[in-house]
Amino acid sequence: MEEEDVNTTMAVPSADMLRLVHAHLTECGLHGTARALRNESGVGASGILGQAGLLKRWSTDGQWGSIMACLDSLDASVFFSSSSSSSTSNQTKQYRYRDLAQDVHDMVILELADAGEWDLARAALSVAYETASETHSETETDQDEEERKRRRDMVDRKIQELASLRSADATVNSISNNNNGHSSMLVPPDYYGEGNVSRQKRRDELGSRLAHAIPVIPPSRLLTLIGQAIKWQKHTGVLPMVKELFDEDDEDNDEDEVSDPDSDDNISGDNDGKKRKKKKKRKKKNKKRRSAKRFDLVLGEVDKDDAHHRSFSRGSGTVMAQTSSSERVASRPYSAIKFGKRSHVEMAIFLPDGTGLVTGSSDGFVEIWDPANRYTTLRQDLKYQTDDEGVLLHETAVLALAVTADGTMLCSGSVDGTIKVWKIATGTCLRQMDRAHAGAISCVAFSPDGSRVLSASHDGTCREFGLRASRMLKEFRGHTSYVNTCAYALDNSRNSNSSNSTPNLLVVTGSADGTVRVWDGKTSEVRHVLRPSLALASTSSISTGSTTTTTTAAVETSTTTSALDEVSSTNATAAENVHSVLILDAIGGTMIVVSRAPQAHLMSFSGAVLKTYRHDNPHAAPQGSSNFCAATVSPSNRWLYVATEGGDCLCFDIGTGALEKTIRDFALESSHSSAEITGLLHHPHKTLLGSYSNAKGQKRGLLTLWK
Repeated sequence: MEEEDVNTTMAVPSADMLRLVHAHLTECGLHGTARALRNESGVGASGILGQAGLLKRWSTDGQWGSIMACLDSLDASVFFSSSSSSSTSNQTKQYRYRDLAQDVHDMVILELADAGEWDLARAALSVAYETASETHSETETDQDEEERKRRRDMVDRKIQELASLRSADATVNSISNNNNGHSSMLVPPDYYGEGNVSRQKRRDELGSRLAHAIPVIPPSRLLTLIGQAIKWQKHTGVLPMVKELFDEDDEDNDEDEVSDPDSDDNISGDNDGKKRKKKKKRKKKNKKRRSAKRFDLVLGEVDKDDAHHRSFSRGSGTVMAQTSSSERVASRPYSAIKFGKRSHVEMAIFLPDGTGLVTGSSDGFVEIWDPANRYTTLRQDLKYQTDDEGVLLHETAVLALAVTADGTMLCSGSVDGTIKVWKIATGTCLRQMDRAHAGAISCVAFSPDGSRVLSASHDGTCREFGLRASRMLKEFRGHTSYVNTCAYALDNSRNSNSSNSTPNLLVVTGSADGTVRVWDGKTSEVRHVLRPSLALASTSSISTGSTTTTTTAAVETSTTTSALDEVSSTNATAAENVHSVLILDAIGGTMIVVSRAPQAHLMSFSGAVLKTYRHDNPHAAPQGSSNFCAATVSPSNRWLYVATEGGDCLCFDIGTGALEKTIRDFALESSHSSAEITGLLHHPHKTLLGSYSNAKGQKRGLLTLWK
């Protein structure tokens, strides 16, 4: 089956960009520049800057000058233009906003007259309605013009009635010599509205309408969006970490340049050696100075070599991905975290900004390690790690960890089915879900907005918990064995031809029953049941490494279940344990599925197999030793690292499918034993690969970082 092209971009209207700039200028106090921008572009603000309820407070206090200035800066089309609304609905919203603006103008004019400013009130009445006539002349109907004239005559009549009433009362008071000042407070019936409402009640009513109609713009909205965009480009590799990459190259060069003390150069030419070292040091300094200028945030100057483009055939279309070509392959040990006796690592992840490495161990401890010391010591700035009473602790082994995108909250899951959510800065346990599952928690994940937690378990289910309600919201049931991995994913494929740019929220799970299930994140209904092992059977003719496949994996439906069972009975590899499903951020709508087999697959969420990554020579290896047992991807989604049961680590180029590097004796170097690697992890923006094993035969736990 062919799949539709995936739209991974979001179009931003130019008017919205102008509104963001307008709000930023206003927030910086550049009101003249903001007015000039609006006059030149014809695009106004989309709301009011300030706290919620500010308009209502202004109206209650009668600060009409501030309200009029706010209304003058607004773009009225924002409040009634919507691509999803009908023209009738838009027209209704337009009339409501126009009526609100006219009611505010009328109130200002009536209060001016009430204060005795007769000439100013009549002048304001004339200017307001003449301006309204010019503004709406193109869209105004005859009925609208008649209504506008009726409102003007009504306000003019109220002013005349007020003037007559005050004049008559003043005459009576002068005849009776009774000047008590009450004439300045008299108003005709229904002056401020039908039902003879008071001035204050009318102010409150207009304040409520203004607060409801005009939204409040969040502070520093433009800067916030720019910051989020920079973080995302760092995460996907579009924005190169030039300085850090160069520093890593320096460290490599330093090691390569260490000379042998017994070499001939050192014996016969010490002076020449010193000159060469000075020359190299000078070249390094100049190169570092140039390297710091390679990228400019405003101009976007990046060397052409820093952009690595990859394409994947998908049905009739092509998906492009861009990654950083300067991202190197980890190949040598960098540092090691040693755990106590009878304790080993069960799970480890990096914090999103790289300021810590979080580990969950077999003794129930959750610890955060310091990058300043190559992650070999605990972070001392977190007070709860120096205080025995405030440690992050479970009663049983911690098997699952997850961190929110902003790095503020940490979720951990343990063998006894308990889920805890922690605040990283203070170590406070924000939520605790006891008996969240009937079995051990194998994986946890935060929703994109950080308000929910997804968990997978050995009880064969995946569940979603709300952090506000502290209860289960959904259950994803259908797997027949352990659920090893779960993740949220955003899919734009169904919205590529729709005006709605909101991506669909999916939940993806992988199980020991050999299947990957893709669920609807809102309804918890299963969309696709994928069997990677059956896709293997249909793509067995693919050559090693470099061939792109566009076949479709077997997808279970009510009409194919019996056929799948028949194929499963004849295929000895049809039930490989799916232990890793890696969602790719740089290539929308795709994932890498890794099972206990000598190959992994790049697949779409609907089951299309885009690439196959194979062991270099699985037939030459001992039986089963070429199977993949752990996997991770680099932050720019360029490299796929997999650990094999035979103790090697393979690095594939995700774009080409080629085997880039093989690290022999990887397990022996990582755990100092023949124990199988059970977990791999990658630093969010550096070339640092972590590996660990939870084998119980180890003398002491070890987590090794590779560079």
